[in-house]
Amino acid sequence: MKFVKTINLKILIIIFNITLLFFGTVNAQEKIINLNLSRYYYRVSGPNEGMVDYDENEHSGMFPNGTYYMWTVSEIYEFLLFGHIILANGEEQRNYQRKLGDGYYQEAPFGVREISKYPPPQVFVDGAQSTPDFDGIIDPDIKADKMFIVYRKQSPWMHLRNEGYQFVNQYYGDFMIMNSTYKLTFDDDAYPETSPDLDADTTQTVTDFYVLKAYRVGQTSITGKTGTDPNGKWFINHGAYWASTMVTPSLTGVSSPRKDLVITYGWDGNHPNVTQFTTGGPPFDDTGEPRFTPIADGDLISTNYSGFALLHCDISPDDKSDWVPNNPYGSYVHVRHLHFSADAVLPGGKTTWDYFISPGPQSLPYQLSTWEDGSDTNPITLESKTPAQVWGGWKEMKMGDSVSVVHAIGSGSISRQEARTLGAKWAKWYQSGDVPDAYYDDNVSSGLGNVLATDDIKNQIVARGKDSLKVAMQRAQELWENNLECPRPYPSPDLYVTSGPYSCTLEWDDIGTKYPDHEGGNVIAYRIYRKIGHVEDEYPTEAGQNLYWERIKEIPVDSLATSPKGLFMYVDAGLEVGEDYHYAVTAVSDKRCGIDGTGPYLESSQWSNRSTLPARPIIPGKDNLNQIAVVPNPYYIYGQLMNFSSDNNRLMFVNLPPYCTLKIYNVTGDLVHTLVHDDGSSVDFWDQITQNNQFIASGVYILVVSDAQKLIADESGNLTIRQKLSDKAIIKFTIIR
Repeated sequence: MKFVKTINLKILIIIFNITLLFFGTVNAQEKIINLNLSRYYYRVSGPNEGMVDYDENEHSGMFPNGTYYMWTVSEIYEFLLFGHIILANGEEQRNYQRKLGDGYYQEAPFGVREISKYPPPQVFVDGAQSTPDFDGIIDPDIKADKMFIVYRKQSPWMHLRNEGYQFVNQYYGDFMIMNSTYKLTFDDDAYPETSPDLDADTTQTVTDFYVLKAYRVGQTSITGKTGTDPNGKWFINHGAYWASTMVTPSLTGVSSPRKDLVITYGWDGNHPNVTQFTTGGPPFDDTGEPRFTPIADGDLISTNYSGFALLHCDISPDDKSDWVPNNPYGSYVHVRHLHFSADAVLPGGKTTWDYFISPGPQSLPYQLSTWEDGSDTNPITLESKTPAQVWGGWKEMKMGDSVSVVHAIGSGSISRQEARTLGAKWAKWYQSGDVPDAYYDDNVSSGLGNVLATDDIKNQIVARGKDSLKVAMQRAQELWENNLECPRPYPSPDLYVTSGPYSCTLEWDDIGTKYPDHEGGNVIAYRIYRKIGHVEDEYPTEAGQNLYWERIKEIPVDSLATSPKGLFMYVDAGLEVGEDYHYAVTAVSDKRCGIDGTGPYLESSQWSNRSTLPARPIIPGKDNLNQIAVVPNPYYIYGQLMNFSSDNNRLMFVNLPPYCTLKIYNVTGDLVHTLVHDDGSSVDFWDQITQNNQFIASGVYILVVSDAQKLIADESGNLTIRQKLSDKAIIKFTIIR
């Protein structure tokens, strides 16, 4: 029932607004959702679809999952466009635009919800939980493997419901499908009720309703994301230097009136201001961004093509058929800094309304200098490309009418192995010309053969990412037209990782027995993945070390060992003490990926049960203090390959007794830091941070090992009794920072 808004209530609202004026806006607690089951990682935070506020650098789709430097498709703008509307103050507006903001979402029935088909797997490393707690909803009846719902009020007078669907199936893991419904309710106040506002003209007919959706495409890195906290800030390092629109046909056999998909996308093409790969070197083409720092190995770290395509648009509130001939109404590649006013005049004499409500692809010229704040002092640069599409064109919307629009966002790229190898060959060509080491063996189907890796060859191969993006959008349409039904992989198993002497032991549950009636067929094998160093690929301190997530083993179910706990078990032996190890285990079944029964075998998510906490192989503690050493010694901050891959500041103390106290002093005798070593191993680590939480300076330091205890056997022969060692060890080491 509608609230009765009395004079007293209005007075309270006025007081509340005055309070906000002086004390700032009160925001509801953000709910951050991480849809991390597939190669296309999607993050939802707050009320908007994928983004609270652009200035907060909260972004949406990331690709590829598990990589420090990812490519982003970020929702940056969404506008509602109206040909005619009467606002709350009675003002009649024509060609009216409204940029969507946070809206009201704080109380039910509005809000942000995360829904998973299966309970997320639990991961423990040496007894510590490595996965965050799940506070969403488990619903085995949803068609996606994971989804989100954002339901909010939005001025003027709309209720918006955004749903996003993620799938583990390898054929459908490079995109997200978004289903957005816009309902005209004449209700956008800050209350949980859903009845029309008293100041709204609910008898009016809103005409010529359009939706403009704009995404920024760019390379992204993550900060503040450690351990079990996946909610670090996402920073766009740079935007897409190039953007365009392409049309690709539907896959053969897809039953849809939409025979062609219009894909608006961006990529990291050549930047005219980047002219030399090495100082004094010849000019080069920057496409793919060959890496030149911290090492000039040429690794192509930015090969993605990212974009979006319309899959469905209601013809009208009464006709939910796909409105194909007129949608998308327009596609654009340069809208980010446009001052979006109906009366703003663009080069050529068009108003912004005329520009955006013009069918076909559009592109603003680089010299356009009208910014959001109305100033004209800052010309738009290449980094400002922002692909956009306009959908709809609904002639009439009345009270209670709703329309839905479905689109897919995703990415395509050559593989990371191709990017590394091709980039190295390209760097050799750039530095040395036509030499044997500069030839790249392009042995893929319809490849170029063994060719000299010139700029042109590099660019041709990188451009295959555009073909991958086409396939991703085609498969998104196939999935949508199949009512979101596709072969379903098993969920990933719970995983337990235990550090041991020069090894790590992995244990996991039998997922086939846990889900005996699962539609994914029979589990035939498990695959084991491992990453040395940081949990993410492309971590800056690992540049040039070739440390990536890799499959190290595939074990048929009937060949698996079983642990005393009754779990499947694998021992990863021969490991290096001092390194960090991360693992994931997936289930492979005998059913194929494709809707038509073709393709590779189904495999569960290799991202959902990754151990974010490190496992560290140990050496059993020594029974004396005679061989204690510091590694590396001397330590040199720019040592790179001489230092530990996961932490460039790590020092390791080796040949320790099982239990002891380690104290570090400077040469003047001041205590710098104290470590209590009590895990029974012979190694411990220090990150060079003092007890005052500061990095130490260069110089000579002294390690004093005291209060040492060794283990001796009890009556049963087990090493359980501690015995004190009377001596003390003193070791000098050098730090160069």
